[in-house]
Amino acid sequence: MAASGLALDHAGELKRVSARRLRLARREWATGYLLILPAGVVLGVFHIFGIAYLVYVSLFKWAINPEALRGIGNYADLAHDSDFGLALLQTIFFVVGTVPFEMAIGIALAVLLFREIAARGLYRVIYFLPYVTSAVAVGVIFRWMFNGNGLANGLFQLLGLPKQKWLLESTGVLQLMAGHFGWHIPDWAGGPSQALVAIMAATIWSATGFQVVLFLAGLSTISTEVFEAARMDGASEWQILRRVTLPLLRPTVVFVATVSTIFAFRSFSQVYQMSQPNAGGPLNSTQLATIFIFNQFYRYSHVGYAAAASLIVFIIIL
Repeated sequence: MAASGLALDHAGELKRVSARRLRLARREWATGYLLILPAGVVLGVFHIFGIAYLVYVSLFKWAINPEALRGIGNYADLAHDSDFGLALLQTIFFVVGTVPFEMAIGIALAVLLFREIAARGLYRVIYFLPYVTSAVAVGVIFRWMFNGNGLANGLFQLLGLPKQKWLLESTGVLQLMAGHFGWHIPDWAGGPSQALVAIMAATIWSATGFQVVLFLAGLSTISTEVFEAARMDGASEWQILRRVTLPLLRPTVVFVATVSTIFAFRSFSQVYQMSQPNAGGPLNSTQLATIFIFNQFYRYSHVGYAAAASLIVFIIIL
């Protein structure tokens, strides 16, 4: 009898402890959800609802007001729209022509600025300033640099090279280079237009500072003892960079590559500013996917069509 009573008391105690733990867990869950509620509301209203409404709009023939339900008609039209295909191709050119160069320059500068050099803090600020400068201001300055009598052609003349049209040239750079040597290549192999390459140069200049800051943060997580041990073993600076720094910096490299690719796909302000007075540049040779969506929405009032294009670009980025 006594043993059974002890067993019952023990079982009751376990139930009380379990109930108390469950109440604490529920209280912690409630507190946690209450803390993330403001952020959840913002994300729900301005992101999730926006995406859901974008999907809804993309199913209609929609100008100022919704008209006929088209279902996947807008998407079918986009699949056969050569302008949208060209915009996606030029967006890929833009991503491939900017992200690797930004990262290469960013790593090189970060390695140099990671060393103990005089005025290191000042150099870090100087390299980061272009990133925090207004994209519109950067576009205006580089549009002046790449005009007929701008800085770029001035440098070309000093080097004995012919003046270029830059932002007014729709021909692919590979075609221009081949033509200089008297060769001929087809249009599909011409590469990005010279106008788009000029915009890429401006983008690389303005975005590299962001990579420098991230790579400096990544380098700061690597123990200095690793570098000292490599130098004691007789490794050169180039070998340290290849065999030590880059492998240990791999997580940062992956993160920077991902973020920079997303930013490149979403580039708009600077591209739009440098493509003026015609959004899209000469013969639409600088019309990226974002510029295509802008033109469909604001210039042609094809709201449903622009929404469908936006959703496709969103899926590509995702």
